[in-house]
Amino acid sequence: MNANTDDLLGRIFDFIGDPIFVKDRTHRLCLVNQAMCIALGKTQEQLMGMGDDDLFDKEEADFFRSRDEKVFLSGEEDVVEETFTPHGSSESRTVLTRKRLYVDPAGNQFIVGVFKDITDIKRAEAALQKANETLEEKVRERTEELQHANADLESHIEHLRRLNLALEEKTRIESELEAAKKIQTHYVPETPDIPDMALHGVCLPAREIGGDYLDYFQNRHGDWVIAIADVCGKGIPAAMVMTSLRSCMRSEGRRATSSRDLLIAVNRLMCEELEREMSFITCLCLIVSRDGDSFNMSRAGHPNLVSFGGATGHPGSIHSKGIALGMSTEADFAVRLEEVTLPLNAGDRFFAFTDGVDEAMDSDLRPYGKERLFRVLETRGRQPPTGLIKDVLADVRRHSKDHQQFDDMTLFSLEKIR
Repeated sequence: MNANTDDLLGRIFDFIGDPIFVKDRTHRLCLVNQAMCIALGKTQEQLMGMGDDDLFDKEEADFFRSRDEKVFLSGEEDVVEETFTPHGSSESRTVLTRKRLYVDPAGNQFIVGVFKDITDIKRAEAALQKANETLEEKVRERTEELQHANADLESHIEHLRRLNLALEEKTRIESELEAAKKIQTHYVPETPDIPDMALHGVCLPAREIGGDYLDYFQNRHGDWVIAIADVCGKGIPAAMVMTSLRSCMRSEGRRATSSRDLLIAVNRLMCEELEREMSFITCLCLIVSRDGDSFNMSRAGHPNLVSFGGATGHPGSIHSKGIALGMSTEADFAVRLEEVTLPLNAGDRFFAFTDGVDEAMDSDLRPYGKERLFRVLETRGRQPPTGLIKDVLADVRRHSKDHQQFDDMTLFSLEKIR
């Protein structure tokens, strides 16, 4: 690695917005990025060689050192929510810290850590809790005062309910936007240039961030990996799991030629995190051959891939067996997972989606449904993927109108041109 490469890596390291640090076996800092310097209020030169005793109060320093020593001895990743007060500051900060053990070729041990400051989120939660308690008390007082005037009572309760919902919504937007929106904006994939194929996809989170995943990338064999997934849950927890899923898919997918083998590998890597988060993921994975003449597909509990091309143009589901990631043992997951291989001919069209599409509700809580989706595919499916996706989303919006949706919507369309 030359000096230019070292300089580039250093600038990338400092460009990362989250504080990152590296400690040696003596628990002293040997590498920090600029975000870490800002968080601790010191320069990189000042921080080099400092230990926990130099940066924090004794009780906090002892706690951090014991957590780090556990990582050194066990080799297991440590994820913990920590509160500390930097020397020279009267204000405590709360951070979510993830630490891992790294051993260099010479056998030297290091801890690599990254943390996200969640102080503002914690304060917002506390403020919301206090506001809710105040509102509940006001509701009780108002109920007692107006117990003989039912009409006025209903009016005041509705007013307080709406005020509470508005306060919760405002606090949620402020906390989630600042903490996670920047992460997901970088994950939207660019449309790939697959030979003789047209592809377009859209990922629309129900909130500012979400747990749906859409990705396409080329592996080292020249094949194209296309993946769509839905993480159980909403908001920041689902977004964090989705980020891990993306890393695993891209890491394992670079060398995979089989969608089944890829999902088995991803399930093995993700099962511990999914168990810890009490979550699961449905996923549909396609690997299109580099010449665009065929693809193989596997489905881990996700809605079926829809085919609507060919002579009839009638939509139909392509069935394949499989259960969601994180729902079973490694061996059971592999036994249940089926791979389907299909040739691609000119005019073949395919459509995939997450359940936020067919389960979109109207004001009467009636779902959009696969039947209505299939009608759109049948009547509008001859146009390019970009236009088709636009028409499907427009029809979903006509169904739901102004009713708030509570699930992310992700969909893509693939067409064999010639």
